[in-house]
Amino acid sequence: MQSKKIFFVLLIVMLLLTCNLFSMPVFNKFSLNKSPLIFIPGGTNVLFQQNSQDIANEAKADELMQQGYTCFGDEKYHNALDYYQRALSLYRDLTNKRKIANCLLNIGIAHYFIDNHAQAILNYKEALDIL
Repeated sequence: MQSKKIFFVLLIVMLLLTCNLFSMPVFNKFSLNKSPLIFIPGGTNVLFQQNSQDIANEAKADELMQQGYTCFGDEKYHNALDYYQRALSLYRDLTNKRKIANCLLNIGIAHYFIDNHAQAILNYKEALDIL
């Protein structure tokens, strides 16, 4: 019963992350190169630029996540887990904390559905530590 409560609480956190409620893009009007300024409530504002390779890697990671969502919806949890882990590797290279946390939550949920509850909880905790 306790693991179900943890699962549903963390599922809600994942949904919040997916809906971008923890970070909202705000554009810096003072920047000449129009680099986005990301506002993180309770945190600091971080100015970042992405080069074309980073943009391509992020697009690839986003595509892998979408493939993972499709597999998960088809109840192919092991395949979804593979896509999520590949996406996580790319997101870690990009140091995109919000997407890393979201990916870790999805990995945790996939582990939960393949009855690997201990690994699911570790992934949930890692995601929460990032935030």
